[in-house]
Amino acid sequence: MLERAVPKSIQSLHWEWGYNATMWSWLHYGIGFTSAALGVVLAANRDGQIFTGQYRAIETAITGGLAAGLAFLVTALGANAKAHAYTMAERELGKAIVVYRNDPSTSETLLTHAAEKGHDILNAK
Repeated sequence: MLERAVPKSIQSLHWEWGYNATMWSWLHYGIGFTSAALGVVLAANRDGQIFTGQYRAIETAITGGLAAGLAFLVTALGANAKAHAYTMAERELGKAIVVYRNDPSTSETLLTHAAEKGHDILNAK
């Protein structure tokens, strides 16, 4: 059985949503890990063994500020929620693409409805 070609606009939308899901996920985990690592450095520096010398207080304050700022960003950006929404939208469209390719009785309307539902998912987050 021959698969039907999916319109380029639907293919690129599917790819874009998958890419955005990956990027938001990486951003969430990258910022979260960096914030946690800075917190560990601060905790380990309790006795002043990591930051030494004349600028120890400044280095500690900067590290604490960065850790707090990154912890705020990971929450305020809502990157994990955005990654999840893009993943759900991508899956919705992907499911419709599979049906469209393999069932000749379906029309492009199925793809349009799936894209609309994906947009609704993204707008609801």
